[in-house]
Amino acid sequence: MQKKKGFTIIEILVVIVILALLMVIAVPSIMRMSGRMKDRGLTSKLEAIKDAAVNYTQGHSNQIKSQILKENPGQTACTRSVARTFDSATNTYYANNSKGKRWCECANNTAGTSTTSDDCKFVFEMTVDDLIEKGAYKSEQTGTGDSACDVADPTREDRCLDCLRITVKLDDDYKSADAYVSDDDISALTDKNSCD
Repeated sequence: MQKKKGFTIIEILVVIVILALLMVIAVPSIMRMSGRMKDRGLTSKLEAIKDAAVNYTQGHSNQIKSQILKENPGQTACTRSVARTFDSATNTYYANNSKGKRWCECANNTAGTSTTSDDCKFVFEMTVDDLIEKGAYKSEQTGTGDSACDVADPTREDRCLDCLRITVKLDDDYKSADAYVSDDDISALTDKNSCD
């Protein structure tokens, strides 16, 4: 009779060591890849939010302009003639409303002395919650009750994007708009889901 051959303890240990080495090499790589995927998820989500803000603004530009002018009594347009403060960091003239928020911004010309400009924009802020309430962005609704979050940050599950502020600049002459989200605003977000 022939003896059945099996694996020796040495052979099994060699296989275990090889598997352990593969895990040590693979796990950090998988973790880095997972982090990059989450970052891409956040970037993609922020782009979708900014696109929604731009689309909403372009579709409601007249109402938005009227509302901004209503909040700034005596103003009839966003032009260099009302935007007298100069911001050297952004090379723009701007005007603040009674709450200290910028509402009109005009690009500086090369001479920096003109009182007129064809590059003036209405400036206002909105949150992701505002976009959802206006039907311009779809809620993902995670959680229930006080823990409900309409839009979650994929890089950190306990952080809601609901209160994220989007700055929108609406051209005074055309229906074009741009939307911006500050990295500082993203960093400052907490897990709260009720925006003040």
